[in-house]
Amino acid sequence: MMKKLLLSLFTMSTLGLMAQVEGTWMLTPKAGSFGVGPSKGDYSWWSVPEAEITGARACQFDDEFVFNADGSFQNVMGEETYVEGWQGSDGCGTPVAPHDGSTDGMWSVDAATGTLKIVGKGNYVGIPKVINGAEIKAPAEAADSITYMVSIMEDTMIVEIQISAEGAHWKFELNRVAEPTMSNKAINKGSLNVYPNPVNNTLFVNTNTAVNKLTIRDLSGKAVYNQVNPNTEKGLDVSFLNTGAYFISIETANGIENAKFIKQ
Repeated sequence: MMKKLLLSLFTMSTLGLMAQVEGTWMLTPKAGSFGVGPSKGDYSWWSVPEAEITGARACQFDDEFVFNADGSFQNVMGEETYVEGWQGSDGCGTPVAPHDGSTDGMWSVDAATGTLKIVGKGNYVGIPKVINGAEIKAPAEAADSITYMVSIMEDTMIVEIQISAEGAHWKFELNRVAEPTMSNKAINKGSLNVYPNPVNNTLFVNTNTAVNKLTIRDLSGKAVYNQVNPNTEKGLDVSFLNTGAYFISIETANGIENAKFIKQ
């Protein structure tokens, strides 16, 4: 009983943090909104100067980091973003794959550790070269997932990430510019209805297109259930799942749709 209560409290805390993260965010247009230094709190090695916000990096400060309410994530850059030498050039240019927003992403938070996880090769917050423990030097080195330290105060979010064993850190400050929505991709492709939510034992998935593949992931992004060509009419047995929040992803002929549900 105590274990279930603690799990429920943890889930409520995590869902509370998720609600704070949901929405569309952009880098704060001010000097020092992102930078790097020798340790957490010290970003003295380099930080973005004011002149570059409307100058050389103007194409970066209009990039969007979209945390959809269904757990999907998108990097939205338009025709141009800031690209670096390891991507083939320096300055504003066409986004370079896989850091071009073309890969389907998922996001989750862990309230206990104060972390934000982005899953999906090439998906990122801040700038694309920064991953856990390193700065990549080629597009092929893109990580499958990145975990950031996160803190939020109303519509300001700070994400930080360690890039070396010695403790070197990057920091990014973002402002929320729009309230959360369901994934634009999902809206364009049709409706996905997952019920009951919360669920105890059997989860039903209702969609207007045959499902080719179904995946359930926990808040860390780990796949806990996979099935090819599932018979969704009979419902899914989710009684084996621990109490908590999960993401469900379905793949159809039209693409991928995502939803979030709670296991009681």
